Amino acid sequence: MPLKRLSSHVGTSYLLQLLLVTALYFATGRLGLLLSTDNGYSTLVWPPSGIALAAVILFGFRIWPALFLGALITNLSLGESQGSVLQTLMAQPQNITIALGNSTQALLAVLLLKRLHCFDIPLTRLRDILKFYLLAGPLACLVAASVGTASLYYFGIIPEAAISSTWGTWWVGDTNGVLLITPFIIAWRQPRSQTRLDRRLSVSVGLLLIFSILAIFVRQLQNWNHDGLVNQLEEDLLATQNIFSNTLQEAIRADTSLVSFITLTENLDSATFQRFATEGLGRTDSVVSMSWNKMVPAMERGPHDAYLKETAPNDRASRFGIWQLDPTTGEPVASRQTDYHVYVRYLAPYEVNKDAIGFDVWSGPNRRDTMRTAILSGDPAVTERINLVQFDTDAAGVLMYAPVYNEDRTVRGIATSVLRISALVDKVRSIHPMADLQLSLYDLSAKDDRALLYADSTDPDPRWRSLTMAAPLPFADRQWQLRLTPTDTYVFSYSEKSSWLAILATWVSAAALAILLLVLTGAHYETERQIAERTQELRLANRAKSDFLANMSHEIRTPMNGVLGVLGILENSGLTADQQHLVKVSQQSAKTLLAVINDILDFSKLEKGELQLHEGPTCLQDVIEAALTLLTPGAEAKNLTLKTDFDCRYLGYVIIDGVRLQQVLFNVIGNAIKFTDEGAVTISLLTEQADDGTVDVSITVADTGIGIAEVDQEKIFERFKQIEDASNRRFQGTGLGLAISKQIMTLLGGNLSLASQKDAGTTITIAFTGLTSAAKPQTTTHTPAADSKGQSRQLNIWVAEDNPVNQMIVRKMLEQFGHACRFAGNGKELLAQLDGLGGNEPQPDLILMDIQMPEMDGVTATREIRKRADALATIPIVALTANVLPEQHAEYMRAGVNDCISKPIQFTEFFDKVAHQLGLEIADIADRRT
Repeated sequence: MPLKRLSSHVGTSYLLQLLLVTALYFATGRLGLLLSTDNGYSTLVWPPSGIALAAVILFGFRIWPALFLGALITNLSLGESQGSVLQTLMAQPQNITIALGNSTQALLAVLLLKRLHCFDIPLTRLRDILKFYLLAGPLACLVAASVGTASLYYFGIIPEAAISSTWGTWWVGDTNGVLLITPFIIAWRQPRSQTRLDRRLSVSVGLLLIFSILAIFVRQLQNWNHDGLVNQLEEDLLATQNIFSNTLQEAIRADTSLVSFITLTENLDSATFQRFATEGLGRTDSVVSMSWNKMVPAMERGPHDAYLKETAPNDRASRFGIWQLDPTTGEPVASRQTDYHVYVRYLAPYEVNKDAIGFDVWSGPNRRDTMRTAILSGDPAVTERINLVQFDTDAAGVLMYAPVYNEDRTVRGIATSVLRISALVDKVRSIHPMADLQLSLYDLSAKDDRALLYADSTDPDPRWRSLTMAAPLPFADRQWQLRLTPTDTYVFSYSEKSSWLAILATWVSAAALAILLLVLTGAHYETERQIAERTQELRLANRAKSDFLANMSHEIRTPMNGVLGVLGILENSGLTADQQHLVKVSQQSAKTLLAVINDILDFSKLEKGELQLHEGPTCLQDVIEAALTLLTPGAEAKNLTLKTDFDCRYLGYVIIDGVRLQQVLFNVIGNAIKFTDEGAVTISLLTEQADDGTVDVSITVADTGIGIAEVDQEKIFERFKQIEDASNRRFQGTGLGLAISKQIMTLLGGNLSLASQKDAGTTITIAFTGLTSAAKPQTTTHTPAADSKGQSRQLNIWVAEDNPVNQMIVRKMLEQFGHACRFAGNGKELLAQLDGLGGNEPQPDLILMDIQMPEMDGVTATREIRKRADALATIPIVALTANVLPEQHAEYMRAGVNDCISKPIQFTEFFDKVAHQLGLEIADIADRRT
């Protein structure tokens, strides 16, 4: 249905284009004829030449019939009647060659412009304007002038002495028309973003002024000769008849092929039938569907009703089994009892035709009589015109029935092909276009009220009914007839537009004005274009910079995993106090570098506008506590107190991106800790629910630190800005944290504000208004891995990781606490290890899954594990990844990962998340990881 609507829309649009161009051609032609010469075929200024060029530029070569029709009407308005239309046309054969010359001229002009790369230039520079005018005007206009003048001389319209003046007048007139219309094309065909309104108005007003002086009608042209019309009709009729015959024979072959397939196929089912039928439909466009209609004696109907009610894809068959349309109401009902039922069992295409499953084709007398004819003859038989139940519009069609026999020659059923008449006509027209012919099909074997199969128009133009031609179309057991009736466009297709003349002074003045208008109005456009190009270059440069920063940040995280991982192992390897101090200093430096990398990555995403939010039910208290858990060690190292003050009048969940909110809190609280040497950092939460159910939230972070002078307070939200002098800096950082937080708050729909005084501390407020309340989301619990006594035990952890350094780090982390681990170099190898588990081998308690691996990545491997039918499908999987963006982690979770650990691997985070997924405290971790 959408394709039919689109086809109808395109057809209507094309018709409107034809009508518009035809009308413009005629109107401007009548205006130009006021200045025509004595022979009536040349004029000083011929605006339709510009209309023709504009039409081909705007609508393409398919607008060509409209140019012929416009010229025909204009020329006919000049001539005197010679009796009948045919006589008038036969008396003026020169119109055919003149029209050919004019149409070739318009097409040639466009071809020249495209060939020499002048078709889409903006025409703002003098050189481009002159080049465009030379190709589309004087050069292309040689065609119509030469062909037209030769035609007039050959057919005796002008004497030999008038050849040179007629040719010159014709050529200059055509050129003038192109030169005067072209500025309209240039000004109005470009998008508004590329052409200012004042330029369009300036060009239009100037050219309308010229037209008002020069466009005067002179006299009417005579009708053109219609010599070749009948021959063309006969050729079109013969070609169309041959195509129709071949197409109908294709349909018969498709149906007989279906009979052979059904006869030879044992255990025929719907899928097998659809595969064969789909191939058959692909070989013929006229057949829109095929079906296998099972013949069932009335006494054997019960099992078939039961089968349809159980398996049918439509409510009719599922309610009634074998069904029919009530002859009175047209509503579906259970098929009435007869000696036999022939119902649709299989069909193709399936989706668009499945509503016909179970339909009793034997229920209709027309169908029943045709099937009887086919059964008695053993050959395909075709119905009269029917309305196909599968289609809502253009539903006229015929059914072709071919009997399928059992070995004992009893009838097994009917192989059916559905021919949609409109599809049949479309197939023929795709091979032999007949846009200007009205086509109709008749079934001479049918009753008068059923004889009409198809008609482009039920009321053809009475002027051309005498030219209607008919040809027989035998089809199976029926006699069809093809009829073609010409339209106005077809009759006048041998005539196009006339040609025009302009004196040299008019040509020069028109060209000079047009060129002057384009140059003056184009100068400003050219300046704007250059500015736009430079702006785009800067934008691309900024994007390239952002891409580089993001890619480098990602690549640095992989070796950083080795650095922090080894330092974590060393920290728990029995070092002396001095050695422990050195390790902590190294860890802190590495973590500082990691924070810088994270800031750069977020900065890159924000700068490109690609930072995505993943909103969902969120507990604000949990978000704050999660941020504090990460920041508490830093506060304790400075002997600072972290205080919380929760005044929650609304205790439920809200819809927000909790991960990004936690990032903002981490930056704000982290800054408070960093710039506070003694005292406390207080985090307050106030929530209140409004009458409409929305929630207002205020989170404040107050410290007793160094404070910020008023003149510096706006700077802290700027990128790469810090209050300290770079040469005397005590506090590390990139100056990106608060800038990123400010932008994230804007994306979240909140506000980030600051209040501070120098040496008196700082208070930052995070506020949201009108957040949507939400219910607590469903959570999944994990069964603890414990021995029979409920005590923690040694764990068996499998690791999919291709990097040897990362393998070594994970192995050391696990083995120093007595836990076993097994490694796979990629996802494919891990799946093979899982498949090879023996009955007595211990299954893994948890899988650590790297994401980027050769052969098979971690996301694919996770999906494959979740598809398993055994207990391993639910094993906890924790992703190890250098991708740190929340949207990336969300993608992994959707694939089946239970949690994500970002590289570089943090020792505490690693064991906390592993323990959380297993629902227990891993042995010795609490004592030894600190």
